[in-house]
Amino acid sequence: MTDPQNDVDLSALDEDPAAAMADLGDDEAIKKIRQHTTPFGRIATTTLLVVAVAFGGFAYVSSKRAAEEEARLDAIGELDDIDQVLSELRKLYREIESPEIRFRIVRNLGHYKDTQAIDIFIDALDYDGPIRREAAKAIARLPRDVADKARSKLLQVLPRTDERDRAQVVWTLAVLGEAQAADAVLDQFKRGLLQNLEGFDPKVIVELLGPQRLASDELMGHEEESIRTLTAHALAEAANAEVIDPLTKMLTMELQRPKEKRSQEVIRAIAAGLGRIGDPRAARPLFDALRKVPELRGTIIDALRKSTGAPQLAVMVKEAGDVDLQRELVRLLAASHDDRVADELAELLAHEDAEIKELAAFGLAELGDGRARKPLVAYARGEDDSLADRALRALREVVDPSLSDDLKAMFESMPHRKADIMRLIGWSGARELAPLLEKELDGDDAPSAGIALAELGYEPAFDKLLKTVPLPKKVDMGAKDAAERSLTNEDLLRKRKGAIVAMGFYGRPEAFEPLTQVVENDETEDYELRALAAQAIGRLATAEQLQHVLGRIKDPGLDERSRRYYVQALWQKPHPELLGELVGMMADAQMPVGVRRAAALGVGYSNDGSVDQRLGELLDDAGSRRYAAVAVALGGAEPVVEKLLGVLTEDRETREILQDEIGADTDWFRLVTAEMFDKGTFHRRLAAARRLHLGTDKNTFGAAWAKAIEVVRSGWDGPGGLTPRQIRERLWKTFVAQDTDESLRDLVGHTLAAIPERGLLLRARDEGGPAAELARSLLGGTD
Repeated sequence: MTDPQNDVDLSALDEDPAAAMADLGDDEAIKKIRQHTTPFGRIATTTLLVVAVAFGGFAYVSSKRAAEEEARLDAIGELDDIDQVLSELRKLYREIESPEIRFRIVRNLGHYKDTQAIDIFIDALDYDGPIRREAAKAIARLPRDVADKARSKLLQVLPRTDERDRAQVVWTLAVLGEAQAADAVLDQFKRGLLQNLEGFDPKVIVELLGPQRLASDELMGHEEESIRTLTAHALAEAANAEVIDPLTKMLTMELQRPKEKRSQEVIRAIAAGLGRIGDPRAARPLFDALRKVPELRGTIIDALRKSTGAPQLAVMVKEAGDVDLQRELVRLLAASHDDRVADELAELLAHEDAEIKELAAFGLAELGDGRARKPLVAYARGEDDSLADRALRALREVVDPSLSDDLKAMFESMPHRKADIMRLIGWSGARELAPLLEKELDGDDAPSAGIALAELGYEPAFDKLLKTVPLPKKVDMGAKDAAERSLTNEDLLRKRKGAIVAMGFYGRPEAFEPLTQVVENDETEDYELRALAAQAIGRLATAEQLQHVLGRIKDPGLDERSRRYYVQALWQKPHPELLGELVGMMADAQMPVGVRRAAALGVGYSNDGSVDQRLGELLDDAGSRRYAAVAVALGGAEPVVEKLLGVLTEDRETREILQDEIGADTDWFRLVTAEMFDKGTFHRRLAAARRLHLGTDKNTFGAAWAKAIEVVRSGWDGPGGLTPRQIRERLWKTFVAQDTDESLRDLVGHTLAAIPERGLLLRARDEGGPAAELARSLLGGTD
């Protein structure tokens, strides 16, 4: 049916009566009408006036009704509860006549994917043009079992559609897999009218039409580049041997075009399709193309990087005869971080090409695969300093006690790399090497030796280190900055620094008292040692000990500098039992800025929802707002994050302060530990940061998300910290787990995409499972 108001046909009138009389008063209009008019004409004119008056009355009533309907719609928009909003919209739709209001209701119900509105969407399909288009779009968004109820009506209205609504109706039928619409889908596809629609996916096309219908010369050789590109993408979605021949033929056709008419995008799409298949036959046309047109190397390699999973790349590595091409493919293979190709990388360790062997070794290290150990040790002991540095870093991912002899030999023969090797010994768990490290506590690399001994959990060294923490009697190391330091204290400074830092890694509370003496020695103690002692306290203190620290921070009798150093202890490790007191310090206007900030960091890293309401109240307080913003950005729940978004929209000063503090060159926002993942607090941090990043129509705040992604990429080297590989593996397991909540899966997926980890997303896409469709969507959004 059509809109009743559109049934009035005024096309026979030469001019609009109202417009013709617009400039005349009532008497003049009547007088003008009577001039030069026959009796018959006067009768006709009188009749026309009656009709005009009647039509005007109808228009007035219609206008009044539309205004009332508009007011009702506005009133619904003022409601806060979304379920109530949707319910009222459904009710209003059934009571109105205005096409414009009807259109807006359908659009809003569709935006919220309201499954209860399916009958309304089906009814709206009867209206020509934009309303039908919006209804079809809404149906395409709904779950399949609900949307299927509209299938018969969509087929019924399809013959009546025009350019305003046809493409959307056809696409919705394609989404529903309706075979009766296949010809219409093919027609719209040929004309390039589908690809700009919401949710367009070439996979839908190939599943409905099948590869054979798409593999026509008409489509593969179409003059429009966009149609050829779409065809290649659609064929690529089949991802099986059935499309090798069509894609190969299409590649040949494209390469036969004059160079100026050849499309890089079409070739890229074809390469992506062939790369995904994982059949040796699919690699050959790509290699042929590379030989014939060398300038396409970058295009094809880039297409493979974006589209092709690691197992398929491994097949292509074996097929490639050109060593330069092999290097490119092995580089992609190593960067995939996909442990399904660990064996293939291990085989490449015996390759005759040195660069390929190197790529394979580092690729295995990124998988935590022990087969990388021996080649990495060889690189670390080699003459290439840059390669040696990289190898020492990579060894952290695979080092274990089996490398004890190699580590000892490196330690003894590479004094210029002693600090790095000692850290490796600490990570290795090879306690038999601890005596070597213990001797270094008096050397130039005392801090690295102390940390390594702590990471080995080597008890005999603990007492020695603990005795080194206090300032020796009758020694003055007093310095407020580097310029005040005395050269005579240089060796002692280094030894004590190693001991103090090691205490934080040992994590034993018995070091608390000596460390507090360092912090509170304002006259004869070194400024850096005081700060490091406070950090160590934060990492080892019990709740009771930290309560003592809070008391000292509040004690006006303690010198200001000591109180300032102590604040470092407040955020090194979460203490939920102290949250109430930390929030109180955030709110206390008498506290120094540094104390309030540190308390906010401690609250934020705890990620405890019990204080969210209080944080929301502090956001309302102009004097405490900046500190509440820090805590919320580190992991507040959704309601308080939403409130922070509103604050950042209105309060430019708070926004700038928060952005500066997140971006500061400090550890304030860099902590990431295994405990944070085990307890889910890091996920809550990611959720808060992403919500701020997405923002609202009025405002977004990307700094917290950018910092969180930076942390994921870099890891953290402190006690309990994680390497980038360890973080990546935790994210991956969460992403693909069957029991992962879908909102968490979406969050982790976007994190993997932002790192970016295309290799793992490609794996999730190809393996199927609960993360497959999300992975496909994310891959499409990260090209």
